Amino acid sequence: MSSLTEIWNFILSIPILGKIIGAIAIIYAINEVVEKTSVQKINPIKSLIDFIPLYRAKRINNKRESYYETLSATDYLKWSKSILKRIYPETRLTCVLDFEYTVTCIPASKCYKYPFKELLESESLQITDEKFQINKPIQVEYKKILGNTIKRPLLKGYMLTNYKFDENEQIFSVFAKTGTYEQNVYTSHILEYELFSLYKKNIKNIDALPIERVLSFLPLRNSIHKGQTPKSVINSGINRFCLLGVQVLILFKDHDDKRYKVLVIKRSKDVAAKPGYFQFIPSGGFEIFQNYDDEFILRNNFSARLALFRELVEEVFGEEEYIHNEKGIPEENILKHHKVAQLIKMIEKKEAFFEFLGSTVDLVSLRHELSFILRIDNINFSKLEFKPNHESRNIQLYPLIELSRRINKEKLNQGSAGLLYLASNHPLYKEILCQ
Repeated sequence: MSSLTEIWNFILSIPILGKIIGAIAIIYAINEVVEKTSVQKINPIKSLIDFIPLYRAKRINNKRESYYETLSATDYLKWSKSILKRIYPETRLTCVLDFEYTVTCIPASKCYKYPFKELLESESLQITDEKFQINKPIQVEYKKILGNTIKRPLLKGYMLTNYKFDENEQIFSVFAKTGTYEQNVYTSHILEYELFSLYKKNIKNIDALPIERVLSFLPLRNSIHKGQTPKSVINSGINRFCLLGVQVLILFKDHDDKRYKVLVIKRSKDVAAKPGYFQFIPSGGFEIFQNYDDEFILRNNFSARLALFRELVEEVFGEEEYIHNEKGIPEENILKHHKVAQLIKMIEKKEAFFEFLGSTVDLVSLRHELSFILRIDNINFSKLEFKPNHESRNIQLYPLIELSRRINKEKLNQGSAGLLYLASNHPLYKEILCQ
């Protein structure tokens, strides 16, 4: 008689409570053996419980909340900044509002003014239709955590390939390819989750390990770095789908107190990136406006002014029909929108000034945001109604000179921090402070 048979007969001979305890002990023992010996660390008990919808939803929600809470924790921010400084040792981090952010800025080569015709290389836009699968374990796990925060995963957008630089390594023009928001999320956004996962492993003395060893714990980021220098990774969208962002710092003179103010939101908790963070608006992904993807429309939508005004009507004026464009509204209608048309007239009359500042690069997600400044001297702009959209709770109008007091600098979106830095060194910004 084998020892296993003897154990089983013994369990059968004891009272019912003993049998239950014995059965539980055996199940957990088997579970431990499977989890430790399986390549993908499969936990049978957890997998079985995950079939219970209510439990699964609650567990995922708790994990998502823990993830977002950790991202803004002081210890995590200090740890991640230390890691990123070692990965990108030659990159200058941005310091603004007396706080250092893990974002770097690449200034514009020259003064690009509205309508920014020379900025984007539309004829060189690469029309791609690359197949993409979420098959890596960390991608599958990240997808579960994001849940329903990704509204339109297959929406096409414009992914940075590279820049054309001048002799001072400043941006002269932008080159891009097409891709989907899903591709961006699982090759760029996910880098933040990968960094978080490493933090949770609590590897001792990680700061003392060679940087090559540290990168081995970050396989997605490491695959981006293959064959590249840290600088070439920062200065391009190489080895990933890097959805370009567009953002504007709007400075407008208020009709009431004649002070210049800026538009700030606190991001909602049900968005895929930086929930609960402060952010200047308008700001968003550089995505195709119409629900069609033929080559003519893809190239026609690759326009800085159309992308900027679209974000303006969505995030500043709360025009919901522009967000999903289910009615198939042509992109030219954005320019005919009465509030946009009014602003364009102000620009033509030199009552408003719209210029390109450069790009901000978030070292966490390796995403680039084309950054602009819009100064509006005509007080009639301030009389318009500002309405939030789904990404925010409300819109706040902060006096420019009070930003450092009004904004929680530790919860300022990285891109917004870079935007503020670039703007603060621009004449349109400096002229206001001198008044």
